[in-house]
Amino acid sequence: MSFRTVCQFDMSRFDVVRDIGDRDFMHKRLMSLFPDDLGKHPRQAINLIFTVEPSTGELLMQSDICPKFDTLNEARSGYFLRTVTKPTEQVDLNFATGDTVEFQLWFAAQMRSTASKKRVDIRDNDTVVEKVAEVLKKAGLCVSSASVNDWLPIRSEKRRIDYRNAEIIGSGVVLNADKLKAAIVRGVGGMRLWGSGVLLVNRQ
Repeated sequence: MSFRTVCQFDMSRFDVVRDIGDRDFMHKRLMSLFPDDLGKHPRQAINLIFTVEPSTGELLMQSDICPKFDTLNEARSGYFLRTVTKPTEQVDLNFATGDTVEFQLWFAAQMRSTASKKRVDIRDNDTVVEKVAEVLKKAGLCVSSASVNDWLPIRSEKRRIDYRNAEIIGSGVVLNADKLKAAIVRGVGGMRLWGSGVLLVNRQ
């Protein structure tokens, strides 16, 4: 079982603004919503993926373990104005192979350089859309049309992470429903730890 959570931050708080501005802070804050006794690999056990909209303070989060907000709410009263968590099974994932769907993806706009083998930023819309189409095809979705709706900066001073999320919207045909459902739950592409890879899919 997995869970989808929608949260609304109180954007008037200093700690909220700081956490949204630095993904190392944000990741640690969200990890505090889960138990400590998860063995040697808690990140894998939780499988946390999320995206946050800085202008509105809305957070969308997916996890394999149900988050618990009591401790954080007690320690930092008002950090979240509201939270809603549902099992992913209650979210509409009842599409089948061959369905036409609409999607929204927050994608780390980076790719491996053929020369250095290091990650380099993707700067233009056409290239990032082409990369997204390749990744989604492996995840069971053939992209028919796609465009960049927004670019969002992702930063962590401690980890020296600095890149951009491309928010992609588009439509496509489901090639493999099981693969696509798994991609929605597990995330798509790289840098998922820092707020990338969240995929939303709805039937047209």
